[in-house]
Amino acid sequence: VLQQSVLDMDDFGADAVHRFIASLYCGEIEIEQSQFRDINKMSLVFKVSWISSICQEYFQGLVNDIRPDTEYSTLLYIFEEARYMMSKMKSDSFLKPVMEQMCALENRAEIFIEPYTRNYGSLEVNQLDLMIKMAKDDVPCLLRIMKKNVEKQGLVFDENSRHILQNVDLVKCLEQNETLYEEVFDLLLEKVEYTEPEDTKVIVKLYRESTKTFYTSQKETKDEQEQPKTERKEEEPGLSHKITNDLVNNKISNLFSSSTGIVDHGISVEAIIEHLSTSPKVKSLYMFIEGLAKALRYAVNFTEELVPRLKVNQIRIGRGWSRISPDFIENWLFVRYKN
Repeated sequence: VLQQSVLDMDDFGADAVHRFIASLYCGEIEIEQSQFRDINKMSLVFKVSWISSICQEYFQGLVNDIRPDTEYSTLLYIFEEARYMMSKMKSDSFLKPVMEQMCALENRAEIFIEPYTRNYGSLEVNQLDLMIKMAKDDVPCLLRIMKKNVEKQGLVFDENSRHILQNVDLVKCLEQNETLYEEVFDLLLEKVEYTEPEDTKVIVKLYRESTKTFYTSQKETKDEQEQPKTERKEEEPGLSHKITNDLVNNKISNLFSSSTGIVDHGISVEAIIEHLSTSPKVKSLYMFIEGLAKALRYAVNFTEELVPRLKVNQIRIGRGWSRISPDFIENWLFVRYKN
């Protein structure tokens, strides 16, 4: 079972070895916490089934005693013994009941997950996977831990952070705590310095996929609940109002399909940004960016040197926009400007 046929007794505690050998003569054994691992291993290697059964009963008793007020040190011992046996036995017979019992605790994040991940950077992948499984639908718990550690490590996005972000249900986090979701991606997309070029692509992809799934689902639900409404048409004098009106109705591509219009009217970058950033009809960041990205190609005074001064993120924060919007979810154009 342990992929060993011979054990060196020097590898075990003297008390555990003496107790194990004595039990073979007297036919009974008493298990203590400090000797459990060694006696259990010896019983499996030497195939002493009755001792193995006693070890299982002893351990199951510990598991059954898990309560919401169980001390962290006790939970840690039980969890690590089960994880150790999982790695050696290649079986979840010990780990499965531990996970079931701990997942049933409503305060599991507070009494175990959070303290267990204090040494976040040193955790192995299998430890992270078990924390993800234990958290179940409480995805915000894991993202708070990840965010805290990214900040603590000097805004470094490490392999453990990448693993969590790729393996949790980000849609559930967006459903449960949109503020935290936005804070996490604000941090990852605007402040973190990446050692691997692929990290940025991974984060943008995860952000796009999760928000698209969430808002598409919300839009479908909303469409099912709402009755069709008659839209009231209003006259929109002036080119800048025309930009906004066509943007809201998703006609922006036709408006800027040629160099006529904006160039002929001599509209400037400043005028475009001023109107798009203040108009009440522009309701989201991506409505703003979609219009801006197309309009800038025809603005009379646009140069690449202007890009850093566009301050799109300041406009987003000032307007209270989220990073994504259902208005352009199917045809969005991702453009990122730094302040």
